Amino acid sequence: MVIVLGVDDSDNSEIAAKRAVALGEALDAEVHAVHTVHVAPTVVSALSTVPDSFTEFVAAEREAVWTRVGPILDGSTARVKRIDLDGYPPDTVAQYADEVEAAMIVVGSRGRGGIASLVLGSTSQRLIHIANCDVLVARERKA
Repeated sequence: MVIVLGVDDSDNSEIAAKRAVALGEALDAEVHAVHTVHVAPTVVSALSTVPDSFTEFVAAEREAVWTRVGPILDGSTARVKRIDLDGYPPDTVAQYADEVEAAMIVVGSRGRGGIASLVLGSTSQRLIHIANCDVLVARERKA
């Protein structure tokens, strides 16, 4: 069984990582932690004349993510793989989950309000609609 964990460098990814590795341990599942870099086309075209800057940007983004969620992943007894991909996060994560025949995708909730989600979009909301497997949106429990 494979659980795909979508991560970024947010607090909510830490919550999702904790939930995914707990499920991985309980279900004897492999956890594939997937980080997807998505750079807007306008930024790519602006940086295309400066490839070192773009490469450094992507490397810094990935380092920030793995620095943040790495200790959670490394502290688990679940089998964990770290996967770096490029593309629009919800679509890329859903496609990856299909490729590995994942039983579930776990992502964090950004906790945006209704209007902010309409303007900015929601990775978790899109995944719920396009994924071919279950999607768990992990939230922090409030006291």
